[in-house]
Amino acid sequence: MNAIIGIFYTHKGRYGYRRITLELANRGFRVNHKKVKRLMSVMGLYGITPKAKYKSYKGDMDGTVKISCLQKLSMKKAIRLIMKEILKQQGVMRSGQQMYLSFI
Repeated sequence: MNAIIGIFYTHKGRYGYRRITLELANRGFRVNHKKVKRLMSVMGLYGITPKAKYKSYKGDMDGTVKISCLQKLSMKKAIRLIMKEILKQQGVMRSGQQMYLSFI
């Protein structure tokens, strides 16, 4: 346990159980990663997780409605689903803007 604590604080809390297991193996200790994880959770040691990177992509923004589940539905249900999607998109669309349906 002292070796785990020492490795954790030597690396300023950046090491999680996987890296600590590898570091213990480098130091000559033969320990299973599950045991290291359990001991770290008992001691309250959790590695710092990196901040998520910014992702500017927000999906397909050109107004197409993709309905991929049409193959599984009957014709009545498919038409109902298409109408529901069209009405949902009309609330989002501005006046004069066109909408394209894509059956994929």
